[in-house]
Amino acid sequence: MASLTIKGLTKKYGETAAVENLDLEVKDKEFVVLVGPSGCGKTTTLNGIAGLIEIDEGEIWFGDELVTSPEHGISKIPQKREVAMVFQDYAIYPHMTVFGNIAFPLEIRKVNKHEVEARVKKAAQLLEIEELLNRKPKALSGGQRQRIALGRAMVRNPKIFLLDEPLANLDAKLRVHARVELRKLQQELGVTAIFVTHDQVEAMTIGDRIAVMNDGHLEQMGTPAELYHNPANRFVAGFIGSPPMNMLEGRLEEKNGNLVIDLKLCIYELPKKARDLIKETISSKVILGIRPENIVITKESKRNSFEATVVHIELTGKESNVHLEAGGSSLIAIRSSTQDLRAGDKVWLSFDEEKIHVFDQKSGKALL
Repeated sequence: MASLTIKGLTKKYGETAAVENLDLEVKDKEFVVLVGPSGCGKTTTLNGIAGLIEIDEGEIWFGDELVTSPEHGISKIPQKREVAMVFQDYAIYPHMTVFGNIAFPLEIRKVNKHEVEARVKKAAQLLEIEELLNRKPKALSGGQRQRIALGRAMVRNPKIFLLDEPLANLDAKLRVHARVELRKLQQELGVTAIFVTHDQVEAMTIGDRIAVMNDGHLEQMGTPAELYHNPANRFVAGFIGSPPMNMLEGRLEEKNGNLVIDLKLCIYELPKKARDLIKETISSKVILGIRPENIVITKESKRNSFEATVVHIELTGKESNVHLEAGGSSLIAIRSSTQDLRAGDKVWLSFDEEKIHVFDQKSGKALL
């Protein structure tokens, strides 16, 4: 197995940089997710790791082996990189049986027939598709086809698993099950895995660490908890979390020795831990961010609160998303019980002051 190190990876198409100066470290046997909006450079990065595209600048290392470096004229061909890719469309051969599909990469490498059989059976056992080996793909469900594609990648005993939105074609219920199975499988195999998705919920539930990409750049890399509770900037804060973080524009000021944000809705007094914030901030224009679960809804005014109107209550199961409007701003709060609320109600909103975030309006950088 192998760790993966990417140093200064850049790939341009004409004048447009699909990925620019990307640095990434993936530990041996780690499950890392690349997540971001469409066109952010996730798949380009994955294809660069696999050797399916030539990068313009940078280095890619598998452990202590340099597999790509335009500067040194090194570009190991995909077949010799010992990586296995699983794609969104699975790319299964319809005329072959399940056994034939899984065995195909071994057969073209002229692997001994008995070893082929042993590896295919072991993969089928792990994936719980032993009874399907003699069937043709057209008779199988989407989830079963996805397992065939995984099986075909597994039998090669790759150093690194590369997964490009492999669950995208599954229905919602099956995706949840497949995420758990895929994670369990990766741990059993003890293989390094890089998983690409645009679905931040999927990223949060499956990865040891997540690399958030945007416009060809790495915005932040960390554990799901780190990204959720300590986003490095406004983009990460808004992208990670569902429903997304509420953002309110304001002006940072000092009043009577206290640090406040003039939100127009109210003068919000920041907690004492924010005292040093004004020293670090060049611009006074900031954004106050608060997660939906950290908004408190009351029927009476309290310190640091402002009035809002309930627009809509969305039941999601054990909780509800409460959509609110305050002074032209839309907010979402999460509440476990909404029996005392109705659309049109006037309420007061306040925030859990230990959970607020402050971002610089211009740079987007997290200040608190």
